[in-house]
Amino acid sequence: MSSCLSTWEHEEAGYAHQPADHLPPTRQRRSAATGRDRSCGFHLRLQLPVDLGEGVQPRRHYVGPDLACACELREACPAVRSVQVYLCAGGQPAPQPPPGYYPVRPAHCPICGETTVFDARLSSKRRGSGWRYVSGGSAHYWGTMGKALAEKFAANPWLFPPVVMREGIQVFAWDGVVNGDQVLYPGILRTEVITTA
Repeated sequence: MSSCLSTWEHEEAGYAHQPADHLPPTRQRRSAATGRDRSCGFHLRLQLPVDLGEGVQPRRHYVGPDLACACELREACPAVRSVQVYLCAGGQPAPQPPPGYYPVRPAHCPICGETTVFDARLSSKRRGSGWRYVSGGSAHYWGTMGKALAEKFAANPWLFPPVVMREGIQVFAWDGVVNGDQVLYPGILRTEVITTA
């Protein structure tokens, strides 16, 4: 899906539905049941909010980096067109989520491209929204989680990093021991513990 619209589409989408210029670092909402404030969560900071006005329910929509709305309309939601207009006008895109985290289910499976459905049983605070592909099964969901975990392990080989004195300061040497470091603890690499069976 192209992120830029023609002039006609730009005028059709209208300016009233543009997303906010930025997302605040935290948002508080008042719980109707308890009256206490609760945080909206990390996943909302990875999406652009769009206010579709008082006549639309739900009024607030959230569009992610994949240009799909969190509502049931996904790519067909008018909020997506508003975000396209906003991006074409030079607006800041939604930040990319960390690998293996889904603020909302992807519209299509990243492995096979099949349409996905939300699966609450697979949702978690660390992985975000759970999903599976329509024909059933969550093998590709777990495959993407395993791939993300492998990337994280490759980027950080340490199970426990070395502790060194570097320039008179005790630090964790995530980058390894360098010349001039006084080693206080040698650290343990993942490869020293994890074996392939």
